[in-house]
Amino acid sequence: MLLASPSHSRIAFDQVDPISFANEAAGILKAAWQPPCLDYSAEWLRWRLSGPSPLPPLGFVAVSESKPVAFAAAFGVRVGSPQGMRDVYLCSFMCACPGASASVAPLLLRTEGKYFKQTAIPTLVFAQVASAGEQLLAVLDALKISRHSLGTYVGHAGLYPSASVAPAEITRPETWIAARNAIEPGQPLVEASFDCERLEYELTDPWGRQCAVAYGPDGEPAATALIGNTRTLGKNGPQTLASLHYVRAKTAPGLSALLALALRNEPRGVATIPNCAAISAEILRTARIRSTPSQFACYSFSVNPQESPLTLAAATDMEII
Repeated sequence: MLLASPSHSRIAFDQVDPISFANEAAGILKAAWQPPCLDYSAEWLRWRLSGPSPLPPLGFVAVSESKPVAFAAAFGVRVGSPQGMRDVYLCSFMCACPGASASVAPLLLRTEGKYFKQTAIPTLVFAQVASAGEQLLAVLDALKISRHSLGTYVGHAGLYPSASVAPAEITRPETWIAARNAIEPGQPLVEASFDCERLEYELTDPWGRQCAVAYGPDGEPAATALIGNTRTLGKNGPQTLASLHYVRAKTAPGLSALLALALRNEPRGVATIPNCAAISAEILRTARIRSTPSQFACYSFSVNPQESPLTLAAATDMEII
């Protein structure tokens, strides 16, 4: 049932199944985010929202004059933190069509926030630093949902290494999981939790992903990542960028080896790395990994912050989409 706000009678808000709504959602996203931006296809949206989780994917839509004009979604992820494992929601895909009423975004976020307050499930939210989107989170504060900062999420890029590097290879999921678990993160953080089911799902990304491990001289894992592609829409048309996701590294040569593997078909290319919170600054510097101007604030929201596993972390390696 559509729920119309008394003071905004021409705007109605509804909860929808985001999987079946993917075609409409992709249309709103493409209208809202002009190039340069991700290529938000319906196929990719269905994949991203369909990951294995006991928490069902959620969709929220604003309708004006019988037309969907805004959309937001959340999907379940299992995360690890200093306080243990927990299934939480990751909010994303908030967008509104150009020309939509200025009241649409805060009212849609309020509709979403009321759902999370009712269920009391901890939630992760990303917002570009000092943006209107970050200011919009005050709507959730007004609902008396506790906000906790997980620090700043910084995008990174890596150049193809010029020197010889350690060996790296594409591996089986179970090998990748074991190698990743053998490398400790550089600081306490909220990070994606992988079992074979979750990893097998990640490898069905329509854009393509592979498990990669680099090894040191002692034969032990030196770095791990999912080598993937990121499809974007640029001013000159579509393009595909090599990407390293969920990176862990204990040596710079290991990280460089993953970079070389990701760019093996593009020796003069640049790889994007969504976040490097799990890697020390020294390793990043030695491996020629550079931060980009893209910076996001990461927040966790919880009705009961004392019971939330997200409050002791200083950063996150979750993927921004």
